[in-house]
Amino acid sequence: MRDLAERALALLIRGAFAMLRALGLGAWLAPRIGRWTRNHRHAMENLALAFPGWSEAERAAICREAWENLGRTACEYVHLDALFERAEADEATHARFAALKASGRPALVFAAHLANWE
Repeated sequence: MRDLAERALALLIRGAFAMLRALGLGAWLAPRIGRWTRNHRHAMENLALAFPGWSEAERAAICREAWENLGRTACEYVHLDALFERAEADEATHARFAALKASGRPALVFAAHLANWE
């Protein structure tokens, strides 16, 4: 039964990724869902503590932008296969990644992403 539940969850996640890939809605969808979560309330409380002089609207704008950024980042993941083909690296690195991809085995890759979270 557990295996069936895990397969169902995997299908649900793949379906969500397919929808995000097709529609590109991450930055639009995340703030609309995120604002109803406990994490949003926690962020608003933390912003109130950190910036007591800010208005509720200013704190809400920061949270909305954070949710939009998270949505964009989530949408990056659904395009990783296409980004792999465009990766800028030397020939030896491309060969290593091509061999890794062809092996079909799982792997951990550590790299720097110096963009929206920095």
